[in-house]
Amino acid sequence: MRVVSETPEEEIERRRAEKVRVRAEQQVRLALQHLAANAMRITRGAGDAEELELAAREYVKTLDAYRKVAKIGPSVDKVRRMLDVGMDYDALERMQYPDRTKTEGEEMIVRGSLQVAASRLIGQRLQELAGRDEIQRGLGLLKEAREAREEERRLERMEEKAAHKAGRPSRVVRNVSPPKGYFRSTRQKKAH
Repeated sequence: MRVVSETPEEEIERRRAEKVRVRAEQQVRLALQHLAANAMRITRGAGDAEELELAAREYVKTLDAYRKVAKIGPSVDKVRRMLDVGMDYDALERMQYPDRTKTEGEEMIVRGSLQVAASRLIGQRLQELAGRDEIQRGLGLLKEAREAREEERRLERMEEKAAHKAGRPSRVVRNVSPPKGYFRSTRQKKAH
């Protein structure tokens, strides 16, 4: 085992170099995302075709700057993360049914749509079909979530009716203060 200690000057230089590398990586990420977003907008019939060349040049410029600092280009994994438009899976894990199912369905539709668009651009019929299949699975999850939410509402209405017949309050009434300025705004509306 070899222990290497840095002098304060070396430590300061190492930290400075790391900050420069991180800043350069952020610039690459922003340029790549701008380029990809514009290409997607053009694909769907919007976006600015003239801007695409400028965005591509900016991406190459930031990539060159990053390589000068890091001595290597961003890894494939880093580029993949830069272009990830997926949901935060930690947030998804905290969601409850049916909200989670709805969000999963929406995510599947987004991924499937991106797959269809990319596949059409380069004529990959089989990949386009896989994207369409993912869209359909996402739509199925949305339908399931909507049906579950409707069932919850139906059960709530039944409970309210039963509570009303039995003479009980149907819901717990919480003492919630109105937003600040509420009374002033309602008085102003009544004055007009």
